[in-house]
Amino acid sequence: MTCRQTLTGMLVIALVVLASGCDRAPVGRTAPGAAPARDIALRERDTSLLREVDALNERCASRWWGDPDCLERACRLRTRELDLFDDVHAHTFTDIGESDYWHRGRLKFPGDLEQLLRRLSEESPRRGAAPCAAFGAAGNPPPQR
Repeated sequence: MTCRQTLTGMLVIALVVLASGCDRAPVGRTAPGAAPARDIALRERDTSLLREVDALNERCASRWWGDPDCLERACRLRTRELDLFDDVHAHTFTDIGESDYWHRGRLKFPGDLEQLLRRLSEESPRRGAAPCAAFGAAGNPPPQR
């Protein structure tokens, strides 16, 4: 057997091995719209929470410190948001797009609610008082990163 035949044989084997993997989806990816139910459930919880935050912010924009109900609702939403984040951290994503949404976006940067609570803390009548302190430690805005 000549060197050329050996090289050709090795090339054919390499092509067969590579071609056998071409019909598979990349590891960790699913077809668009085919995210597993648990991935979707977490995103739906987040979407619902963000809608509630927007509605509350619209309703209470001019009266955060004058209406204790507004602060209490914001703190309850923050507690729900932190619970959701705990569930996300404990979850193993099968859809890379969903994983990216959470780990490269939503968990990485402060959301509207966290920013609101930080701003309220800075604007507090008792300078720096956490707006959610009366409602439990879970509502306190985390330290800035």
